[in-house]
Amino acid sequence: MGFKRLQAEHCLYFHKEDNNICLKSLYVDDLIIAGSTTQVTSRIHDCFSRRYSMKDLGDIDDILGCKVSVNHLQGSVSIHQQKYLTGIISKYLDPHLSWMDTPADSRIVLIQAHGPTTQEEQDNMKNKPIRGSLPWLSLGKRPDIAYAVSQIAKYNANPGPLH
Repeated sequence: MGFKRLQAEHCLYFHKEDNNICLKSLYVDDLIIAGSTTQVTSRIHDCFSRRYSMKDLGDIDDILGCKVSVNHLQGSVSIHQQKYLTGIISKYLDPHLSWMDTPADSRIVLIQAHGPTTQEEQDNMKNKPIRGSLPWLSLGKRPDIAYAVSQIAKYNANPGPLH
């Protein structure tokens, strides 16, 4: 079918034919097909269906914690992680915390000594989002928090409450 893999994103492939572009994204056993026209995506879908056993789930609405909204009339697609972010906040953070304009408090200098010193503190830190949830969020949709998350990630081996 002539798809070429993008060098920057190994799960994303593209195919250009005349002025039409088709993208396919593969992640484990999920396939997403997007294109500049419905005809292009239908043709590619039909080609795949003839070769492989597939189930068409229709327009994508949720993938990897991202909510996808497709507006066919405007020809637009929007992606957000509000549900994912709300889940992280409710699971890990004190609901009484106040919002800040910046994701990091510049007055706090993080050091290794801020790590937990007792077994109770270590146990309390085991289920915090430092190792997974926040890095995924910063890489996927929130580059504005990437610096703060990278500073915290330096202490992944032994994070404390201040981290």
